[in-house]
Amino acid sequence: MTKLGILILTVALWVVAFALSAGNGGLPDSPQAFAPLTVVVDAGHGGKDPGAQVAGVEEKDLNLSIALKVFSLAGDVPGLRLILTRAADRYVDLVERVSFAEQVGAALYLSIHANACSDPGVCGVETYVDDSRPPD
Repeated sequence: MTKLGILILTVALWVVAFALSAGNGGLPDSPQAFAPLTVVVDAGHGGKDPGAQVAGVEEKDLNLSIALKVFSLAGDVPGLRLILTRAADRYVDLVERVSFAEQVGAALYLSIHANACSDPGVCGVETYVDDSRPPD
């Protein structure tokens, strides 16, 4: 399996694990026992904003590919409602992305980026958690 395949599978499993454990104190007796957990999957950049560019590959295209794969792998998980910020190469303003996530009542906002670094020894995953807002 390629590194990209492993990354996509890891992100999809992380979303599913989060959905199953999010604040319900364990699994309910049936999927109807709780409202679906809404997760907004944001393919970073897009349209006029290419993001990082390495060897002719634009980050916006890679991000979209990963987001679509996550959606296809985890989109049918019971109790999980995945919504994409974009499903095609189009520009969506950051404020519009956040507003959209708030409008649909997202419990999790997963923004996918494939950052670049000039140091070949640097690799890995970055995770940012916004804890500036009080939980509901």
